[in-house]
Parts: sequence; structure tokens; C-alpha cells
Amino acid sequence: MAWAGWYKGRPFEHPVGSENRAMIVQSISVLGALMVLGAYAMIQIGFWRELDAGYLALNIIGSLLLGVVAILERQIGFVLLEFTWMALAAVGIIRAVRMKMTGAPAGGR
Repeated sequence: MAWAGWYKGRPFEHPVGSENRAMIVQSISVLGALMVLGAYAMIQIGFWRELDAGYLALNIIGSLLLGVVAILERQIGFVLLEFTWMALAAVGIIRAVRMKMTGAPAGGR
């Protein structure tokens, strides 16, 4: 019954107390944000390129975590943002795989 009624606008019900739930949700959101920001930082300092697996993985996992938190908190704008961000990172994975299969340089189309 943990998810019962969520879609009807009732608060998220969880067997863990509300203080513990808030701490867990905040921890997940901080982890997700650190993953996305860390990936961006690695691009900016030149450690990774836009199609490197580490960059794409951190973006997808971090966005997924933030998207789940946005769903739990019923923040529709952030749900849209995070799942769009995750989808764009998935497009990057497809591009990287195609380039690896064809042997094309990373900057090519």
C-alpha cells in the first residue's frame, strides 16, 4: 500500500517515518545532482568528451535519480527536465555506439 493513492493527489505514503523519508529523498536528490554536475565538470576541465561513456552514464543515472525525486514530490516541471535530460544522454550513447561501429571521429556526424 506504499504507493496507494499517489496518483489521486494524496501524500506519498511510506512505512518509513516522514523525517526519514525526507532525508532519504534529499540524499537521493543530492547524489543525482552531484552526478550530473560532476559529469559537466569533467567535460569543462577536459577530462571527458561529450560522447565518453562516463559522462553519459553519470548524466543518465543522475537524471534518473532526480527524475524519481521529482515524481515523488510531484514537481512536473522537474520531471520534464530530468527525463528530457536523460533522453538526450541516451541519444549521446546511440551516437557514441554508432561512431564506434563505423570508426568515425568523435566530432563527426
